[in-house]
Amino acid sequence: MTTFSYDSSSDTLPRRARPLPSWRRAIATARRVAPLALLALALTPTFACDDPYTAVYFTAPREADGGEALTLKVVVDTNEYFYDDYRVTLHTDGGELSPSEFTVSANEQVSVRFVPENRAQMATITATFQDGKVYGTHDIKVHQIERVGNTATITQEGTEESYLTAYPLEVQNPGTLHKVAIVAPYLALAKIGIYGNVAAADGDTPGAALVRLEEPLQVGVNELVVDPQALPTGKYWMVVTYAGMVSVARGGATVHGRFLAPWRFGDELPDVMPAMTKDDAMQERSFYIVVRR
Repeated sequence: MTTFSYDSSSDTLPRRARPLPSWRRAIATARRVAPLALLALALTPTFACDDPYTAVYFTAPREADGGEALTLKVVVDTNEYFYDDYRVTLHTDGGELSPSEFTVSANEQVSVRFVPENRAQMATITATFQDGKVYGTHDIKVHQIERVGNTATITQEGTEESYLTAYPLEVQNPGTLHKVAIVAPYLALAKIGIYGNVAAADGDTPGAALVRLEEPLQVGVNELVVDPQALPTGKYWMVVTYAGMVSVARGGATVHGRFLAPWRFGDELPDVMPAMTKDDAMQERSFYIVVRR
């Protein structure tokens, strides 16, 4: 959690700030000369600041994918005996913030939407109060990502049961496998694997497994995080099978795929894929992977 503090030495006080009654002023003065150790216990700011009694706290991820929205939680926390509203402005050159400027009371939490640009970067978000000074920062490591496969939502449907589909994927830029994705028209339980490619007598076919998982699918886009796996440039296969009879999204153009039928869902996806039947007219699926670069 990154903190930053209001600078009480500034000539600009919080908007509509009012003088303290004399007895409160005396207490505030006494607190300002408290031992530094006690002040550290009170706020423990992450960097030196002139006023340890007021700070802004960020609750936000430290890592994100480019182009994917995330939420920052921003709070102004104060131990002062006088305060009014704080005018906070957030700045970054690494994406879009909404809202980027707001008025907030002490201890009031504000949710801010941040969409980082899709490029490898350290996105730094800085915050100022109404005096224009920077009181703190929050850094987010952003990964450039590429979605490889068919990201379009297919509206046609077909029924599959006891069927293992191998769908081809072409990685043109090397990176790290981060997610596998299926756009599902209905709830389903699926086993999914990413396999390397090998040459067979009748053409390319899935080889050894890189990642395998079993996950319930929700209606809509399912992007499932997997263990990182280096993906050099080349051809890969996304292998999918479902529990029971399910309706799946398929249709439109055709691809050069592979399949195995019948296939029991209870069987584990193999370490090395056995021979599969070639299908040069396999209907497209809404299958893709997310690669970090």
